[in-house]
Amino acid sequence: SVQLWTPPTPPQDDNDIYIDSVMCLMYDTTPIPESKLPPVYVRKERKRHKTDPSAAGRKKKQRHGETVIPPRSLFDRATPGMLKMRREGKEQKKNILLKQQTQFAKPLPTLVKPAAEAGQDNPEWLISEDWALLQAVKQLLELPLNLAVVSPAHTPNWDLVSDVVNSCSRVYRSPKQCRNRYENVIIPREEGKTKNSRPLRTNQIYAQDEGATHTQLYTNHFEMMKMIAGKRSPPIKPLLGMNPFQKNPKHASVLSER
Repeated sequence: SVQLWTPPTPPQDDNDIYIDSVMCLMYDTTPIPESKLPPVYVRKERKRHKTDPSAAGRKKKQRHGETVIPPRSLFDRATPGMLKMRREGKEQKKNILLKQQTQFAKPLPTLVKPAAEAGQDNPEWLISEDWALLQAVKQLLELPLNLAVVSPAHTPNWDLVSDVVNSCSRVYRSPKQCRNRYENVIIPREEGKTKNSRPLRTNQIYAQDEGATHTQLYTNHFEMMKMIAGKRSPPIKPLLGMNPFQKNPKHASVLSER
């Protein structure tokens, strides 16, 4: 029979006595002497520097130009007056920062460039094109109306403006044309510096138009296409099929080439 080692289990009865003969090797019957025990660990106290009792009553000297700000209490709740003062302080800092940044702004030229005359190569701008030009500058580029450069990196991108305008324009408008139109027409119209006594803004003119000029433009194009198509004489087709023995001349030319 093979002897198997089994772990200690609860005894079945009083006569079931289980003794593991190997467990006696793990413990000593006599207690360990004091000499072999490890020393008792005692935590050392930090040395405290001696303080002069006479200097305790003296105030700490403050350096010149150094401001001491006491820490804010966790239970301190700001009053409406304090909130107003903080808000005014933030706005004052913001205004100072904007004044410093506007030093880099490029002022607009005082001399107004003459607007390009409308002709066959450069037709008059539609109100829908003006509206797209204004929206591209204000909404897409997020620039002010007078194109003042607040940040040196935030400058007008007239190539992008030209792409936006050409998506709904009657002819191609170059970036230079878009810039001249905006500076010479859009800005004076929005600022009310036109010759009219009651100048209308671009959005008012666009709302009054309701797309009529755009619709009229495509209607004129369609009528012109119909007129040109009516002037063209219909092509004369040879009557084939009347005589079943008649050969198609196109077939004969193809066979002769082969």
